Amino acid sequence: MHELKPEQIEEFKRITKKVHGKDLTDEEAREGAYGIAQLAELFLEMAIEQYHRDKRMEKEPNGFHLEEGHVYSCCICHDSISGQQTWYDQSGIKCMLCQRAINRRIIPRSVCTKPDSWVPSWRITRDLHIHTSTIRKYIRNGALRVRNILDEDGGIHYQVFLLKDNHEFITQHRPL
Repeated sequence: MHELKPEQIEEFKRITKKVHGKDLTDEEAREGAYGIAQLAELFLEMAIEQYHRDKRMEKEPNGFHLEEGHVYSCCICHDSISGQQTWYDQSGIKCMLCQRAINRRIIPRSVCTKPDSWVPSWRITRDLHIHTSTIRKYIRNGALRVRNILDEDGGIHYQVFLLKDNHEFITQHRPL
């Protein structure tokens, strides 16, 4: 990032005075203006990255792996992923385990785009105050329906509870 010009810092002081009615010291104004400039630069980098992804989606409409060297977060399980562990498509960034669950129709694609349509098990524990062993009991007796995302070994990678599958249970125990 380049150095801010004195007139840019003065402009920041003027705007702050007009909007918030507060006089800033030169140091406060410099820090504030620098913070806004850094934020603008970050947004610009994000917009450019999204532009390149959108262009690539035109060529690869079914999706693709993201670049090596960057770490991303799966929009479903929130695991940290990179390179060949990633999948990007119209639904966002996912790990390959969650993408495989979507491909196999274990979970609907809407899990990526409608976060209020489902809850993970930790939210049932936190919001409904139901212990994890009790959740497993409810799953076994059919009171709770779960969509298990499996890992390569067949173990549970992540659990998704769709609200449409569990509406009655959740309303009985208190809305999330």
